[in-house]
Amino acid sequence: MRALKKEYLLLTLFRSITITVVVGVGIYFLRGYGELLRPLLGLVLLTYLTSYIFWISFKSGINLKFLIYIQLILDIFIQTALIHYTGGILSEFTFLYFFTIMQASLFLLLKGAVLTATLASIAYSVLLILERNGRIIPILDYSTAVTREGGFFLLKLYIHVLFFYLVAFLTSYVSEQLVKSGRELEITKRVLRQVKLDTSAILENIPSGLVALDMWGNILYFNRAAKKILGFSGRPHLMDMMEEVPEFAAELTNILLGQEKQKRREIEVKTADGKEKPIGFNHAYLYDESGARRGAIVVFQDLTEVKELEWEVRKLDRLAAIGEFSAHLAHEIRNPLTSIRGSIELLKEVNLDGDARKLMELIIKESDRLNRIVTDFLEFAKLPPPKKEEIDLVSTLNRILDLVSRSVSIDKKIRFIKEFDDTPLRLHADESQLEEVFLNLISNAVDAVQTEGEIYIRVAPPGAEIMRLNGDISRVPEDRVAVQIRDTGVGIDEAQVKKIFEPFFTTKAEGVGLGLSIVQRIIGNHGGEIKVESVKNKGTIFTIYLPRENSENG
Repeated sequence: MRALKKEYLLLTLFRSITITVVVGVGIYFLRGYGELLRPLLGLVLLTYLTSYIFWISFKSGINLKFLIYIQLILDIFIQTALIHYTGGILSEFTFLYFFTIMQASLFLLLKGAVLTATLASIAYSVLLILERNGRIIPILDYSTAVTREGGFFLLKLYIHVLFFYLVAFLTSYVSEQLVKSGRELEITKRVLRQVKLDTSAILENIPSGLVALDMWGNILYFNRAAKKILGFSGRPHLMDMMEEVPEFAAELTNILLGQEKQKRREIEVKTADGKEKPIGFNHAYLYDESGARRGAIVVFQDLTEVKELEWEVRKLDRLAAIGEFSAHLAHEIRNPLTSIRGSIELLKEVNLDGDARKLMELIIKESDRLNRIVTDFLEFAKLPPPKKEEIDLVSTLNRILDLVSRSVSIDKKIRFIKEFDDTPLRLHADESQLEEVFLNLISNAVDAVQTEGEIYIRVAPPGAEIMRLNGDISRVPEDRVAVQIRDTGVGIDEAQVKKIFEPFFTTKAEGVGLGLSIVQRIIGNHGGEIKVESVKNKGTIFTIYLPRENSENG
């Protein structure tokens, strides 16, 4: 409204200024005609008066388009009267029609300009027909006066020069407006492109999968996370998804058909690259201005890590219960076991034949083994909280590595490859518990290498890159350090990897299956995390993440 008010004010001022500059100056040049100029002066005053009336009417709230139409009609009437008065067909003031038509085009666009041009054509035609038939006669005989009167000569010259400059100014103004509009359009395009780029970058980099579809099942958008989660290299069609990921495609179809009432849900999906993943869904519909449904947006996440964490929580709860029970059971077993072993030792002093003595030695051996199991039970159940102090992780690891390498059987050809230097890496931890962790993992690696192979040990500081067994690269979090122990041994089946930290699970012929459970508890008590990857006949890699806890590298 404010912009229209300003433009209409400019139009009103331009109208008054035009009549003053053109007609007012003409009156000055023809001032010698005295009484004959009064009608011209009346037209000027009428223009001023109508401009004022129109402006007041506009401010009072009368419709702007209606006012402009009335004003244009009145201007055509005034201009026709002026042309008739100043010579009719020979009048120099016919160009005033052009200004009125241009004003109409500015405010009323093509329709208004054509209507105004039609009205001007009718008015001018009627004027000329009436003059030709002698019905009306121009007041000023311009055709004869121009050659003998200096005033008419100056008026003709003035009007032409004025018209030349007005054309120059108007065309320049239009050109400048076109250039300005072009620049503004280019800036707007640039801003829109930037907004599109920013929006696209945001959607491409969010960790959740995002799919946008129309109601015909055409996939309009499929971001990077969606491709990664579902195992696609590019944007698929819905028909492709029905073949590659039928469970996911069925969900999309149900959403488009409006059959899926539940906003949040979970499904198991076999992805295009053959992996099975739990996926969490959420969806929303797209609507147009009329409220009709145009399509749907589906947001989904890979819940594999969430499910693993839930499993870890359940496992820890189960371990806590087992630990409490084990502590009680171990004490109950150890007491009679001690009595049994003592009694057998006394019986050995009796002179028995060979078979009886062998049986007693077997009882003693199995009693000792049972005692070790009970001891492991107690260690597992009563694992004390870590007594943290500042330690040098590199020094601790070197010490265990030296110990294990010296104890390897001479029948095995194992190379220990250190992928770290001796620069100290300090953190707060219980050194004795970490020694137990490293001793267990490196010893297991030695057992996995049957006759010949390599064991790689790496220490990675915060932010360093580490390699997974499948060749993928990941980065150590900034608040953690990582230790990797990798062997080229026999590897472990995928089904066994999932159970490897469970109590009493073991892949060895001898062993209780509590070693890795204790390792996991120690790392967890330090606020860390341990992960395992293994491929049959390729090897195994354990990755330990430990918090820095404001320690400094020194």
